[in-house]
Parts: sequence; structure tokens; C-alpha cells
Amino acid sequence: MAKEMTAPILQHRIGYGLWYLQGLYKENNDHAVMAEGPGFPLSTEDLGDGTLRQCGFHFLDEWDRNLEHSEIGSKSHDADDDYYWMDFIRYDANLNRLYGYPTVHLKVHHYEGGDMDYQIEVTRMYDDPQKLYLADNCIDVNLQNNETWGPSVWASPSKWRGYPQHRYAMRHGSRHGQFLFAALGDMTKSNKLKDYREDYGFAEDLYDPIYGQSPALGIDYFFDETGNPHRDCDFELDHKDGALPWGLSPHRYAYQSKSCINKTLTMTALRKVTYLQVLQAIHALNKWGDPDHTYYDGEYNVVSARSIARDVEQNHWNGYGVPGDTAIYAQFPQDVSLMYSTACFSILETLLGFKYYDATSRAFAKTVVEAAWPDCQWGVQYPHNVDGMGETDEEGVIRRNNLMGCALGSYHVGDTYPFMYTHDRGWLNIVGIADLLNMDEEYGGVLVGPMEAAATYVQALRVYLHYAFGIDCPTSAYIP
Repeated sequence: MAKEMTAPILQHRIGYGLWYLQGLYKENNDHAVMAEGPGFPLSTEDLGDGTLRQCGFHFLDEWDRNLEHSEIGSKSHDADDDYYWMDFIRYDANLNRLYGYPTVHLKVHHYEGGDMDYQIEVTRMYDDPQKLYLADNCIDVNLQNNETWGPSVWASPSKWRGYPQHRYAMRHGSRHGQFLFAALGDMTKSNKLKDYREDYGFAEDLYDPIYGQSPALGIDYFFDETGNPHRDCDFELDHKDGALPWGLSPHRYAYQSKSCINKTLTMTALRKVTYLQVLQAIHALNKWGDPDHTYYDGEYNVVSARSIARDVEQNHWNGYGVPGDTAIYAQFPQDVSLMYSTACFSILETLLGFKYYDATSRAFAKTVVEAAWPDCQWGVQYPHNVDGMGETDEEGVIRRNNLMGCALGSYHVGDTYPFMYTHDRGWLNIVGIADLLNMDEEYGGVLVGPMEAAATYVQALRVYLHYAFGIDCPTSAYIP
């Protein structure tokens, strides 16, 4: 059921989303990155040879298990807690990735009101003493060599905020952060993200159009296999290689996109993807300022921004969002919506409806905002009651304070709440892809959406607030 989204409600939602994104920002003296999401960023530093071991949620094969640590790779949840066992990832002299000791047992408790406790127990088996870090904070200076569980170490982050993952997102995360922090007026954060991207040759990004930053680019820059939007694929991103920085503050290691597995094949698939066609339509509006200006889409059809909007309205809108594309996500269920696809569609309809006076798009922009946006932000109940609660299709109704303000990355109609977060339902094997790319799952807890989903949701709200109400939040910067 549609719910009225007034200007104050929209402003509150933008504020909660920016709060969440600020918690993913990590910096040192020179550079900054945006983490993929909250996690449990444990690492150890070998005091003998300086080797870094980082914590990763590695599922051991059966033949790899032993009686003493048969729980490794297990996890469980209840309404207020996550429990899980994790392995540290360590490196040999050639920086090849190994698994095994030390092993860590984790518990995260979420309290009503936003507080959290992180409880950490580690088996202390090393050749040399170790320093134990949580994020950039040393929490044990001298882990010694033995096979018993050490005493619990406790940590409590700020209310409604956990710790950012080891893994950072150069594409698209740093670009989203660069523009949104600039819109906040925080140029220190924005420039650190920008400088880090530029130092490694990153320039334009696929999401530049939703910030109005694409007019000078070619209309088909999204699909250029050799172009800068896919710059990360030019690097050997396995974090053992170090082509993009890994190690302690602030990097850890870079996210590797699934598109880098086979870039040629990916570019062929991307030409059919709805959300990129929508991004290209926004780009066309930025470039020519005419909703009926024709151009070639990814499949070389003659289209316009207006015709793309009509196509999505008629063939992709499911009543509360835009589903994923079968070109990338095999057998994607049409009752499940993807946040970034829906957010980009919302921006296109808002621009067409309010900037270019298309009555159909104006009505659809209102429909998107009122049908989906009131109930797709974790821990914020309509109109703006913050409680850290939400629903997932596997865990049911739970409290996860470190997710407050995050948009649901994928969602469908809920049982208790209007919408619930939807896990892997057979249409996308995230764990399998991560393993193929040498990226272990870092966080055994519930993670309802990547940074990309939170950022596109915030920007869609900003654009709608600007055009529908004439209000800028926090400023008019980076509105297309």
C-alpha cells in the first residue's frame, strides 16, 4: 500500500542513509576508501616477520575439518545475536593465501536503543607473538603461542554503527562516496576518495549520470570494454597481488567485481541489462537535455530517454520495484526487486516528470517513491521510527543495529513488515562467485545490502526531494 512521503520524511531517510554510508568510510593520512558494508574486521600482525593475517569467514571442506574445530564455517542467528566461527586468512612468504590457525569465535549482541557488544575469543597458536586488531584498533598486543582459547575481548562501537569490512569498493563505492560527501560539504572526505581513485587511474564511473557528472562522455561509454568504468579489471585484484593496496589502515583489500571474470562476456551481457539502459537514458538527458533525442542503446536499437522509461514501466515494473535481469542473474524471480535498479529508475522518472514535464513519468515517480521507499530502509519504520529492526526471508524479524539506514539490496513483500530482505534464492550464488574470485565472506552476520544499494537509494531520494518539493538535502550539489 502506498504511503505518503512528505519532505520531512524524505529528509530523515536521506539523513539515515548518509549516516550509514559515513560509517563505511575509512582513511589514513593520504587516502580514503569506502568499505563494502559493515563486518567484523579482525586482523593480526606477526611480531616476528610482520606478516598480516586477516579474518575471513571461510567454509572449510569436510576433509579440511578436524575434531577440535569442527564448528569452523558455522553460524547461527537469533533475534538479537549473531554467533559464528571464523578462520583467519594468512599468507606465506610468497603472499599465497592459506587457512587455518588462528581461529576465532565471535558473538555480536544488538541491544534496543542502538548499542552493540562484540565478543571475541581466539585460539592462540602462532610461531611468533601477534598483535590483534579490530579495525585499526590494537586490542591485544601480545597473543602468545598455545592452542587454548584465550580470554574474551570485548568491544563496543558507537550506537547504530558497527565496524566497516576489510574489503573496500573502488568501483563504484569510492565514486558514490566522493559525490555524496561533497554534497554534504565534507570536501576533506570527498577529496581523499577522489585522490585515491585518480592515483590508480580511475576516472568516470557507471553511476556518474545519477550525479549529473556525465555530459562530456560518449553515449555508449558504459559498454566500452577498454574504458575507465571498468578500470578495476585492469588490475590483478586478488589481494595477495597488491596491485591495488592491501594491508593495514585503511585498505585491507579491494573488492573484485564479478564482471572481471570474463570482461568480454560481461560487456555482451551488460548491453541487455535494464538498469544500465536506464543509466544511459539519464546520461542522454544530461548530455542533450531532450527526452526525445534518439541514440543507440547497448543492443544498437534506436531509443530515447522517454522510450526507455515507457519500456520499464510496461515490461519491468513489478508493482514495488525493478527486478534483476536474466542476462546476468539466471532465473531471477520477478517478485524480487533490486535496489540499485529501482533507484536508477526512480531518478529517470523524476527527471522526466518534473524537469521535462512528462505527466506519465511524474505519476510513476510518485508511485515509486510511495510504493517502495517508505519500507526499504533497514531499521527505520514509517514514517521515521528508528529501531534497528527488519525482516529477512531466512532469519525472520531481527534486530541488527549496525545496518540502520542501509537500503535493502534486494527485497520482496514481507510477512511481518511490508518488505523483507531477500537472500540468495538460487538465482545468484554470491558465495560461489566470491570463492572463484578469491574473496572470502567476511561477515557471518546478516548483511542486507552492499554500499552500492545504500548510495543509490540516498541519491534517488535527494533527486526526488529536489524536483518534487524544491528542497535540497543537504545541498543542491550533484543533482542531475
